[in-house]
Amino acid sequence: MAARGPGQTGHHRSTRRAATGLGERTASPGCGPLPGHRPVAVIGHAALLYDDPLDLADRLAAAGASGGRLVLACDPAHAAVVGARLGDPPLRRLARPDVHTRPAAALAACHRLTRPEARADRPDAETGGPVVAVLEPDAGAEEEDWARAARFEAALDLTVPGSDLTAVCAYPAATPEPLLGFLLATHPFLLTRSGRALNPGHTDPAGVLGELGPHRPTAAPPGEPRLHLRGSATIRDLDPIRRRVVAALDDVATLVRTDFAAAVNEILTNAYLHGRPPVDLTLWAGDGVVECRVSDRGDGQPDPTAGYRPRPSPTRAGAGLWLARQACDDLDIWRTADGLTVRAATATDRHRQHAGAIARAETARSRVALFTRRASVH
Repeated sequence: MAARGPGQTGHHRSTRRAATGLGERTASPGCGPLPGHRPVAVIGHAALLYDDPLDLADRLAAAGASGGRLVLACDPAHAAVVGARLGDPPLRRLARPDVHTRPAAALAACHRLTRPEARADRPDAETGGPVVAVLEPDAGAEEEDWARAARFEAALDLTVPGSDLTAVCAYPAATPEPLLGFLLATHPFLLTRSGRALNPGHTDPAGVLGELGPHRPTAAPPGEPRLHLRGSATIRDLDPIRRRVVAALDDVATLVRTDFAAAVNEILTNAYLHGRPPVDLTLWAGDGVVECRVSDRGDGQPDPTAGYRPRPSPTRAGAGLWLARQACDDLDIWRTADGLTVRAATATDRHRQHAGAIARAETARSRVALFTRRASVH
């Protein structure tokens, strides 16, 4: 599942595919919609497997989804059918979540829907209540695409409880079996033609993320690194290292370079603060991909949920990796005999959206607010 551009093949694709574990999970018959299932009053995070756009609209209607709190992030043709069926008042429409470029950025976009500024122009703004987002990610056509979609769904399942977001994730009933198994494992509810039903196949999302992550180091990219730094012993090295990373990527598009440098900065900060020096960094760029690996000598164990939980405060552990996951395409963590390694990778040769810039701005505002509060106290 290495970050790559359209049509890229070879090293990254093969090494990541071996680490996804997608072939190990299948959908059992007991995970599908069962006759006689008791409808439930709360959706939370629900899967909807549809035959066609009309079936999609009918299942949403059977679940009672309609009106002001409903947001559609679907295929435009499908959204038109659903809007005609349920749109009273007219439904808000957004772009489909891009789970293949940066799954954590798609996750962040979903949670932004619950913020006051996102709800201010909605008909339900005065009444409140959860936002119901109907999401229809493009599942993709290859195993590495399905792995990203599965990661997105597991992370969404991890973060919906306790939030004001209700997420209905719509996929064709003909979704390929490896991904279908993960979809049914990561949704506690199903939307059937009879309404909302409990899903007996639901499992722990942290376990699913662990299953999808690499359990051993992946092969390094071919060619010589552009930058290789060994033995950094203090966080005072952070700023000069960041400047060297930026300089080594001077031929990379500005937005991609800025995002990637921000991700590397957060990974390095984590290594200094939560790992154990010395810290090493290796950076590659070529074939439409930039990749960086940061290693420290700490004895911590990889947390498959790290960086997938929205962090309202920059003081909480994991806030830096929450930004890093939104600023690069792939972020993996594994242990070696010597310590912990974090790998970040991003494709450089395709159209980039501004998800990383939004995440960087949010983090900057949050940190400025924190420093301001601290200064006012003292």
